[in-house]
Amino acid sequence: MKSNTFNYSLLTAGVAAVMGLSTGVNAAESTPVGNNAVPINNVATATYVVSGVSQSATSNTVTVNISESANFSLVASSDADTNIDANSDRPAVPGGTTSFTHTLSNIGNVADTYTINTIAENNAAINTPNATTPVAVGSENYLFGNKTVTYTIVPSAGNNDDANQQTAALAAVGQAATGSVTNGQTIKLPPKYQANLTYSTVTPTEQLGGNVGIGTLTATSNFKAQVRTLTNENQTLVKLPVFKIEKSATCGPTSSNCTSLDLNSATPQITYSIKVTNVNLTYSDTATNFIVRDVLPAGMTISTANATAAEVTATTASNITTLSKTIASLAPGASQTITFIVDVAKASYTAAGSSATNNATVYDKFDNTLPTTTNFDIVDSTDAITANNVTRLPSSVDTVGGAGPNGGTGVDTTTTINFTNRNIVLSNVTNREIAPISGVAGQVTHQTVITNSGQDAEGTTANALTFTITDGVAGNEVRPVGGDISVVYTAPPVGSTPGVSGTAVTLQPTTTGGNTYTISTNSAINGGNGIAPGGKLTISYKVSSGTAGTPDTLAALDTVETTTVTLTNIAGNGAPNVANIAAVNDITTVKGLKLDKFQALDKNCNGTIETASGDVDFAKATITASPSECVIYRIDGTNTSSAIQTTSTTAVSGFNITGLTLSDSVANFTAGATYVDNTAVSSGPIGAASANSTSISATMSGTNVLTPQGSASLRFRVKIKNTGLPTAP
Repeated sequence: MKSNTFNYSLLTAGVAAVMGLSTGVNAAESTPVGNNAVPINNVATATYVVSGVSQSATSNTVTVNISESANFSLVASSDADTNIDANSDRPAVPGGTTSFTHTLSNIGNVADTYTINTIAENNAAINTPNATTPVAVGSENYLFGNKTVTYTIVPSAGNNDDANQQTAALAAVGQAATGSVTNGQTIKLPPKYQANLTYSTVTPTEQLGGNVGIGTLTATSNFKAQVRTLTNENQTLVKLPVFKIEKSATCGPTSSNCTSLDLNSATPQITYSIKVTNVNLTYSDTATNFIVRDVLPAGMTISTANATAAEVTATTASNITTLSKTIASLAPGASQTITFIVDVAKASYTAAGSSATNNATVYDKFDNTLPTTTNFDIVDSTDAITANNVTRLPSSVDTVGGAGPNGGTGVDTTTTINFTNRNIVLSNVTNREIAPISGVAGQVTHQTVITNSGQDAEGTTANALTFTITDGVAGNEVRPVGGDISVVYTAPPVGSTPGVSGTAVTLQPTTTGGNTYTISTNSAINGGNGIAPGGKLTISYKVSSGTAGTPDTLAALDTVETTTVTLTNIAGNGAPNVANIAAVNDITTVKGLKLDKFQALDKNCNGTIETASGDVDFAKATITASPSECVIYRIDGTNTSSAIQTTSTTAVSGFNITGLTLSDSVANFTAGATYVDNTAVSSGPIGAASANSTSISATMSGTNVLTPQGSASLRFRVKIKNTGLPTAP
């Protein structure tokens, strides 16, 4: 992924190499300071211990600049994902318009001019995901570019210019506050101003569901002829309804189970059920104002005794009855079922071997316009797709024997009606806090309860039960510990086997180190009789954080990991649908030491911040200092975990931090400043500050702890050098 920020100045490549700095295009790169001096970048570090496991933390970087610099960013802002270089998977329909927004920000301290272009290209360096696979160059369905871009210029966040000041700032660079540009035209921005950019594209009418369009928007800075370009990519994803139709029939108004209808009965009847599902695929969209239509075979009419006749509109012509229902909206993953009873005319089926096949059809125009049988954009049917009603897009997912999402033959199906009462519930969501590296001692335990609220035993040979414990984000530093887990069976009030309730049992996964577990005739659970009706099984599993190594990999503070316990299979006759049983989503949040670095400008070097005299109070923002002035650095370490719980087993519980050391390397600032003796001080439950030729630090004694929400601080002063600043030749 390309950087979305450029930061550059007049510093030469030679000096940058000597100082260990980069002149490339990485975000948040160093900027030279006064008289072409090298900037002062400072970052603090800390070490601490949780549950006997060593941890470390690094603060933000603070920078002191003493010269002008040009710096700008281009951020794709139409979507809600974390990829700031791309507007990914923006929904589109054939013939519809999709708009994209970007934010071009001048985050330097000089005015700059930017050339804007929209290009019909797929930039291979920018990952715009479609489903789970990036769209490779050449595999996109269409490209778009050379569009007019409209803009509105406003102060950036933190810039408090009022309307008059904004007008003056734009007049100074000769730039209108609003307007539009075409390819190759420019926008000028004063420092700390941004241009909100918008452009649109129309999706070609021949595009199908799941098709992808791609184009890029670029902004090129021309500061002092040092041309730099940032690129954002925009992607459309054609989203349309994806229908699945399931048609079933049972005999008689009471839905009695049968394979054929007896015409000797007084009133032969069939109960039909049409279930329409909008299948939830990556390119699915809500279906609005679509029609479900059923043309009944000759000799069938809707019954006057039909309790659900109000669901449909029926018309009869030439002995053929047509039933229709308009459905206002059906979201992806949702379904609508229509049930009705028909009377069968005996005289229509007097020949030997007579039969009747009934099919359902769905029409949709993928907008708010009602379709007709001759004016539609999508047709989907349980009957064969013919030349006269060809689908324009992948809309058919057939019930039986289908050829996939591009159409095929579906058939009506019969169903067996049984009466059972089986029900299983998952409950007891837990919320835990963990250090960036847990080791074994610092792992946290979550508990999920499986309750059998039905009338049959669950987890037996006949009614096997399988569940999984799934990591919310695979591959990161917070994860459930695979392998054996502990389960405890709690018997119902009556009817259980004595002596087995409350005993912890080790349950092994189906594969070594895996995350799938099966409850089936485990002799330690209710004597091998499974979970009795009214019984409960409490699952206890552990979550770990960090990855041991050299150096250790820490889980990022405030990372929130969801671990999901899901019933994946319930066997046996009348088993409840696992898709309808809500999973338990346990939360593990990474807490620990949050390290913040602040700096203040002390012009007269007296150790006191006097804002009336031009001093700058403590902040993380870049400041500008002159030779002989002082900068005061402050390092704050805070234990971000919650209060420790001593009486609750379910509430969030934090932890103490021990062995804390706050430190700052002298090498961070010696190129441009010197430490002022005897200015290092500490506060909080940490030892006295000390300074030597390599670092300024403070260390917690062995008996002290940093309690949850507690903080410790280290503060010291440096003086900007009068001479000896490294300069460009």
